[in-house]
Amino acid sequence: MLDSLKKAIKPNSSSEATTEDEVRSVMARESLQRVVQDIRLSFDEASKNVSGLDDAQKGTATDALAKNATEMQEMLREKMGGRGGPGGGPPGAGRGGRPPA
Repeated sequence: MLDSLKKAIKPNSSSEATTEDEVRSVMARESLQRVVQDIRLSFDEASKNVSGLDDAQKGTATDALAKNATEMQEMLREKMGGRGGPGGGPPGAGRGGRPPA
């Protein structure tokens, strides 16, 4: 789904961009942002829901969820062309460079 939305965001290079193309791109970008947000929320909820485990299991589960969340963030960055910082911040967050004006 991420790949399809990312493709829909790209302008049609075979012709001049029409209003319809721009609307399609904006709608796809908004959908992509919602999908990424939903993915992040589901990982956050899963990491909070370890209440039925004993202490040893909680530690193992927390470590596994943290590793999985890191891998998921990297995958999302790759799918979105390297944009978005740690924790799903705005483009450029978490990277060096000038702070926003």
